[in-house]
Amino acid sequence: MKVLLIVAAVVLAAAAEDVDESKLVPLPEEIGKLLTVKQECAKKIAISEETLKKLETDEFPVTDETEAQARCFLEGIGILNDEGKFDKEGFVLSLESLIPEDKIQEIVDKCYDEEGTALELSKCVKQELDAIASG
Repeated sequence: MKVLLIVAAVVLAAAAEDVDESKLVPLPEEIGKLLTVKQECAKKIAISEETLKKLETDEFPVTDETEAQARCFLEGIGILNDEGKFDKEGFVLSLESLIPEDKIQEIVDKCYDEEGTALELSKCVKQELDAIASG
């Protein structure tokens, strides 16, 4: 079983597909939720399969479609609040079920940017998850 990408991994969920699950501590029900949110957003946004696959790699094309997918996903998992702003607490909570506790603050410090875009956050989290998995 492969693990999410937080970003995201869209992108948080997409990131999981490339992460070594032995380095992470996911809860299976959480992974299922993330993948469900990713799929629901893909349908809602009508993102192309080709573009979705790019988000699952390190390409992260910056388009209205990919930003909408990332925003939908982050809203669905509680990283964006009702006002569309990044919710730092929600961000930490989303990571708690995916990675070892000692890595959470490191990712929050590196990736959390209240003014950043959903796609930027997703890309950063995916890169950090990949680094944890390979390290």
